[in-house]
Amino acid sequence: MAISTELLALFILLGSVSTVFADDSNVVVITDENFGQLREGEWMIEFYAPWCPACRSFEVHWEEFASLCKKKYPNVRVGKVDVTTEMILSGRFLVQRLPTLFHGINNDFRELSIDRSLKNMESYVRDKTWQKTEPMPWYSSPMGHVSGCLGYAMKAGSYLQKIYDYLTKEVGLSMWLVIAGGVVAVVVAGVSLGMGALYIGLKLSPPMPVHIQSPQSENFGSTGENDEPDKKPRVQTDEGQAETKPSPRPSASPRAKKETASPSATGGSARQRKGGKKLKASTD
Repeated sequence: MAISTELLALFILLGSVSTVFADDSNVVVITDENFGQLREGEWMIEFYAPWCPACRSFEVHWEEFASLCKKKYPNVRVGKVDVTTEMILSGRFLVQRLPTLFHGINNDFRELSIDRSLKNMESYVRDKTWQKTEPMPWYSSPMGHVSGCLGYAMKAGSYLQKIYDYLTKEVGLSMWLVIAGGVVAVVVAGVSLGMGALYIGLKLSPPMPVHIQSPQSENFGSTGENDEPDKKPRVQTDEGQAETKPSPRPSASPRAKKETASPSATGGSARQRKGGKKLKASTD
């Protein structure tokens, strides 16, 4: 019973010591949930992996640099990101090698290309050497939408890799069967998303206006088929210009001429015939 009590006391002592050392660290652990704090203030950020030998050897220098900044440069905060668990952040910063250091101030980020010694890192902060380097452009900025999409794509890719390993190693399915199933799933998902977007667009779009022509309007119901254009022959003049020649009117029929004769004209002709008869009688 005494031995178990001593072991319990030893475990409690070790736990308290580890807690003290853990709380004594001046390096802020940055995750996908709290990375929004990088938008404000000045930061020095390290991207590392637990399995990386270079990251393990650099960890001591990074802790020393964090303690130095806390004493001499309190406006500079030091953080670290584990790329094995925070894949969205590593995708946002486009991390390609380990360890990778970034400097951030007021939402502008720059990748450090200096020697990772304590002296050089202190000079980088003290002399503001970062001002000589252009920040990352807007389309590749870690806080931009493009980088955010890349981060989520990397995280989705890691999930797909885990699913592939599970189906091929644990379940024992064939590699080609898993790939074919993945292709079918992608096609079905794409078609479903496209149809859903089309349906939502049709529902949200305003109705098309319909114009109905009233019967009282001009040329209602006219198709234009019986509308004959005014065909007039064109005559070539001496000057070489085309001149429109009026079409001759059709001659009226004799009956129409007789009906359209004026009464005065018919009356005058009758009087002339009567006068002629009287003149002939007098001469006789």
